[in-house]
Amino acid sequence: MKTRQIQLWCLVVFLLAVAVIWLGPAQSSSASSEAKSPFKKLLEARARLTTRESKTYRLPAMSADKVCSLLVSAPSPATFGSNDTLQVTLRGGGKTIAGKSLHAGDPDLYTLFRSTGAEEIEISSFASAPIEHTVTVLEWPATTTTATTVETEPNDSWSEANEIKLGQTVWASADDKPYILPLNDSKPARGVTPYAQQGDLTNDRLPEGGVDWFKFTYEGGEPKLVHFELDLLERDNIPVDVSVFTVENGEAKSYERGADPVTPPHEVQALAGNKFTTRIITRGTYYVRVDANHVFYQLRTTIYDAPPFGDQKDGPGKAVRAGMDYLVSAGDSWHANTPRHGGIVNRVSSAHFETQLCVACHATHFTTRAELTAKQNGYAVNKRSSLQFLTERLANNPLPFYGHKDAYWTRVISAPANVMSRLASLVDQFDGEFTGEKRLSLLKGVAAYLKIYYKG
Repeated sequence: MKTRQIQLWCLVVFLLAVAVIWLGPAQSSSASSEAKSPFKKLLEARARLTTRESKTYRLPAMSADKVCSLLVSAPSPATFGSNDTLQVTLRGGGKTIAGKSLHAGDPDLYTLFRSTGAEEIEISSFASAPIEHTVTVLEWPATTTTATTVETEPNDSWSEANEIKLGQTVWASADDKPYILPLNDSKPARGVTPYAQQGDLTNDRLPEGGVDWFKFTYEGGEPKLVHFELDLLERDNIPVDVSVFTVENGEAKSYERGADPVTPPHEVQALAGNKFTTRIITRGTYYVRVDANHVFYQLRTTIYDAPPFGDQKDGPGKAVRAGMDYLVSAGDSWHANTPRHGGIVNRVSSAHFETQLCVACHATHFTTRAELTAKQNGYAVNKRSSLQFLTERLANNPLPFYGHKDAYWTRVISAPANVMSRLASLVDQFDGEFTGEKRLSLLKGVAAYLKIYYKG
C-alpha cells in the first residue's frame, strides 16, 4: 500500500512538472505577445445582467482623437429569449457615438470610434433571464501610412464626415446597423420598404442607421474621372449604395456630374442603390455617403484622366484602362442589387433561386469577356474581386439537363447554347490566366449539352 502511495505521489509531481513546462512558456509567450502588441487594451470586462439591470463602463482618461475599437458580445446567444435584447450605447463628448440592440440573431457590436477623452459604454438588459456579456476596448496605434485608413464613428452625417484622400482604401464597418432585426421588432415602424410597397402591406424593412459619411478635397487644376466602389465580404443581395454630394448653404446636395448610365434606379430594384458609381470632379470638397448594410466593407476610389482620351498622351491605353475597370465594376454592382425583383432587404427573407443563378449577358458575360480580353492583350486586372465574383457567378450557373445526367444547361435565358458555350469559354479563360485549374466537370457538362442541342 505504501509503495502504491509513493507511485501516486510521483505521478502527481510528474504531471505538475509537465504542466509547468507546457503552460509556463505559453503564459510567458501570451504575456510577451500582449506586451509587444501595438494595440493598447483600455478595457476588458465580463459581467452578467439581470432583467432591467444596467451597467456603465467608463474608459480611462486618454488623449482626444485617438482611434479605438469597441467589441461588445453576448458569448451565449442561446440564453436570449425570443423577445430579449441587450441595448448597447457608446457615448462621448456629450452625445451618442454608436449603439445597437443585441439579440439571439445578432449578438455583438463591433465599431471603431475616435475618442473625445471621456467615453462611456452603457449596457442595459431587456431580457427575461440573466444575460452574460463581454466588453473589449482597444486603443489603436498611430500610423503614417497613406495607402489605407479606417472609418471611425461618429460619422453618421455629412457634418461629421471622416476625412479621406482619393486613392486610399478605407476599411470600414457598418455593424451599428442591425444584421437581423430582433423578433420583437420584426415589423418596425420605421425603415424603407422594398419596391416602393405600402408599409402596411409588407413586413420587410431595411433597418435604419449604419450610414457612414466621408469627405475629400480635390485641388487639381484639371477635371478627373473617379470610380467609387464598395468591396464586400458577404454577397447576400442586400442592397448597398455609394453616393456623392456637395454642400451648399449648409445642405448636402446630390452631385451627379459624370454619373454612369446605370447609376439611376432601373429595372425594378428592391431599393435604389449602387455598389459602384462614377463622377467627374473638379477643384473642391466632396462628400461620400455609404449605406453598406454589411458588417464589413471597403471603400475604394480610383482616379483617371477625364475623357475624351483621343488627344491625350497614350490616349488609347487610358481609354482601355478606364473602360475595362468600369465594365467589370459596373457588372459586379448590378449583381449586388439585382433588378427585376431580385433583391431583398431583410436577411430573414430569401433571394429567389433564379436571382442567384442570373448571368445576364450585359452585366456578366460581356463585362467578363472585355476584362479577360484586355488581360490577354497586356493590361493588368485591377478590379480582381469584381472579376472573380463575375467568373464564379458564371461557373455556378449551369444545372443538370433534364433526362441527361452528364449534360449541363442554363434555363434562365432564351439562347442556352450561345450562353453555355461562351460561359464555359470565359471560365476556362479565367482559370488559364489566374488559377491554373481545369473545371472538367463544368466543361464536359457544357460540351454534352451542346452535342444534344446541335444534334436536334
